[in-house]
Amino acid sequence: MEAEKLKEHVDKAKEAVKDLEEPLKSKAFEIILNKLLTGSINTHQPLTESQNPPHKTQEIIYDADIADTLANTINSTKYPIMYKLTKALDRALYLLYLVRYDHKVDGLNPSQISKILSVKFRIPSSSSAIGMALMKAGSFVDRRSVNTTGGNAYQYSIMHEGENYIKRILENPPAENAKISAKSNIKKTINRSSKKPKSGLKERLMSLKEEGYFSTPREASEVQVELKDKGHNYNYDPVAVALLRLVKKLQLRRIKEIKGQKNIYKYCTP
Repeated sequence: MEAEKLKEHVDKAKEAVKDLEEPLKSKAFEIILNKLLTGSINTHQPLTESQNPPHKTQEIIYDADIADTLANTINSTKYPIMYKLTKALDRALYLLYLVRYDHKVDGLNPSQISKILSVKFRIPSSSSAIGMALMKAGSFVDRRSVNTTGGNAYQYSIMHEGENYIKRILENPPAENAKISAKSNIKKTINRSSKKPKSGLKERLMSLKEEGYFSTPREASEVQVELKDKGHNYNYDPVAVALLRLVKKLQLRRIKEIKGQKNIYKYCTP
């Protein structure tokens, strides 16, 4: 389905459930979106009472069947990496992967995935977020329309590329990535600390001060020439401004003298 059409359906589903509260809002969003995608709802007419989402005083109804069975049989302690995953897509793909190979179940819908993550792994999960993530998963999953207790829905099965993606995560878990990142930051810090000190105009003026150059009062033009002799070419104005800043920081002292009929300023060690 084209991206614009998908966005149009998503916006309509959001509008239909905007006045509901969670967790009913997420469940109703999924049901309405699935109906829009499968063409089983008229998008040009207002929802009838029978089409309206459940009253918000009712509890959310998960799709039962295999989700209940898996919630009772999965040993969550065998899959600690689930708690290290932060993205809805990664959690959904990992769950599809483990139920396929450890429990011989090839495919779940977003509501079932949400229930297992919430009930078995105690990871709060929105079925709408799971559904949106899987819709954008591309070749990672296969999607097919199925009937559920809430109407039509999409069931997702993990494909070869999705399996390879999960295998890469298993080989290099997020915690290890964090350690690698920490080591990288330490290395960068060491590299930064080993770099030569910054050599700008201010630093070069301070170097002249340490050499005793300012033990004799100097005009800004004289300082400019001295820097040029040392291989550092600066215009007059930047040199004069830098000298004045050092005066304000009490690194140098400025002396006013009269030369001819005009005032001049010289800079020296305080």
